[in-house]
Amino acid sequence: MNGLGNEEQEYLKLIAYTFLYYGKWEKAWAVYEALEVLCREDPQVTKGLILAGFHTQRFPQALVKTQWWLQKAPPGDETTAARLMHARILWALGRHHEARQSLATPESS
Repeated sequence: MNGLGNEEQEYLKLIAYTFLYYGKWEKAWAVYEALEVLCREDPQVTKGLILAGFHTQRFPQALVKTQWWLQKAPPGDETTAARLMHARILWALGRHHEARQSLATPESS
């Protein structure tokens, strides 16, 4: 047990999301990073960590998380969003060919 109940975890998620919403990327990263320890494999936390990681240029860490998201995302819009974020991070890393390939292959993961 991590010592925090569901209510406290939801409160921290709300704080992290608020930081994202207002573009406080470093603060969002810090809260989501802590939440990741508390809420392993929580899709909300993973997506927030990816977005905060992208905006704070933590591309390698965000890339690892997008790969997890691609594996877990249900088909449809969620998969499309995961593929797009994956490609954006690859592009930011200078891996342009892989980024194009990621977007060109509909069911790649």
